[in-house]
Amino acid sequence: MVAAVDLASKAWARAELPALGATNPDHVLRLGRVTNAGATLGLGADHPSLVALSSSVGVLALAVWVWRARQPEARIALSLALGGGLGNLVDRLARGGVTDWIHVAGYPATFNIADLAIRLGLLLLVIAAVRESRFAQRGHSG
Repeated sequence: MVAAVDLASKAWARAELPALGATNPDHVLRLGRVTNAGATLGLGADHPSLVALSSSVGVLALAVWVWRARQPEARIALSLALGGGLGNLVDRLARGGVTDWIHVAGYPATFNIADLAIRLGLLLLVIAAVRESRFAQRGHSG
């Protein structure tokens, strides 16, 4: 579902939004499309095949991790990251780059729904791991 929402939002952005120009410090939030041939923050933009390959490996690894996850919290968190990764991978393979369209003042990159899902999923995974660690420590100390 995450990938579907992401891909639909990117299609909307390509059809409806202008290219993102220079940022204005008076605007906290701007919507405008850009294509990112690289990974996060444009890393690897000069090597799009390598970025696509590493993205494919990452999506596959996340799919295996989701499949093996036992805790519901971890499975939800990983599924968010997997959906985001899949949305970006499909966009990258179909268009040669990822369509980004959300720009927030003070944040170093323009991003999309997939990027939000990936970051939220990883944050939730860290929270679940910390909670599990604290639970395990309490079980061993008492």
